[in-house]
Amino acid sequence: PGGAYSIIGIGVDYGQQNATTFQAFGLGGESLDGLGEYYHSGRNAGKQRSPGDYARDFVAFTDSLRERFQCGHFYVFIDPSAQGLAEEIKRAIANRPYTVTMRNAENAVALGISRVQKLLTFGRISLAPEQKEAAREFGRYEYDPKSIERGNEQPIKEDDHCMDAIRYCVMGLWKKARHYLPPEIRQTEPEGVIR
Repeated sequence: PGGAYSIIGIGVDYGQQNATTFQAFGLGGESLDGLGEYYHSGRNAGKQRSPGDYARDFVAFTDSLRERFQCGHFYVFIDPSAQGLAEEIKRAIANRPYTVTMRNAENAVALGISRVQKLLTFGRISLAPEQKEAAREFGRYEYDPKSIERGNEQPIKEDDHCMDAIRYCVMGLWKKARHYLPPEIRQTEPEGVIR
């Protein structure tokens, strides 16, 4: 990806022992372009971070994206269970030279996975080279075989923090991102809203 983006979406998945990740995507001309990643696992690093630490890292992350892509508006779709982190980010992000609109992520897992799959199928979502953890998780993400046998596909909920953050971002930006799909596919999808 290169150039400027008027809107960047960031999906945020939060964990204490589990990883916390920010996954950034720009609304491009014909696709949802991966732009960057923040990833910290307290378990893997052996060091916990506080919500305040993550909020400061979030500001550094958005500052960097603003500088690289001249973005004036960020939409942030945050794990609904991470209200403490959301409040810390709101405080930390105040008085920045850009707008940050924070929303609770829509956590409809099956619908979110379906939408990410559609964008992938038609080559309408990409990852940046910096999104190494997301690329690693994409390679391992799968449905539980037993759930498939039961006719109720459920993803294996393990090492999927980037996948959750990407799903949050796709769901949040769907009103715009769905226009990247062919018309016959787009018509089968509800519009969704950037709230």
